[in-house]
Amino acid sequence: MTRAGAKNVMEYYGGIQTMIKLLKAERAEIEIQNYNALGAAADDGLPHSGQPGKPVESMAITAAENGAGERMREIDEKVEIMTADYAAIRGCLDGLHGRYKQILAMRYLHRYSWGKISVRMETPDSTARAWHDKALSALGTALEDVPGIGEILGRASRARV
Repeated sequence: MTRAGAKNVMEYYGGIQTMIKLLKAERAEIEIQNYNALGAAADDGLPHSGQPGKPVESMAITAAENGAGERMREIDEKVEIMTADYAAIRGCLDGLHGRYKQILAMRYLHRYSWGKISVRMETPDSTARAWHDKALSALGTALEDVPGIGEILGRASRARV
């Protein structure tokens, strides 16, 4: 894999946790809007609402019409895929030399500037950039052995991080 591809994967990797958090928040919001009221019960243990008729059936129909269940399944699927991607990329990162792993983490996870990276690594800026390029090349080589790397790279190129 090229360095550009490895860089794209690292940018995706750096944003996966945030994307998962946002998806889970969206799922929770859908649950609150569509399903939370279904669990509301009065003193007699039966669901009640201010509307006449059968409140549970009415709320369930509304949730089905809104496509809430389908959207929640989509979110669960996306979270599962991103979690698997995160684990695969993490496995490749763990196989890198400590310095390479450190510089990639500082650049893509912590979003450090080159100046901050060079200070942290106690090296000139040009050396830090050279290590970064070598780290991306090493990561690209490691990623080639990952099953389904083409799909991960496709998701990485479409991700907005």
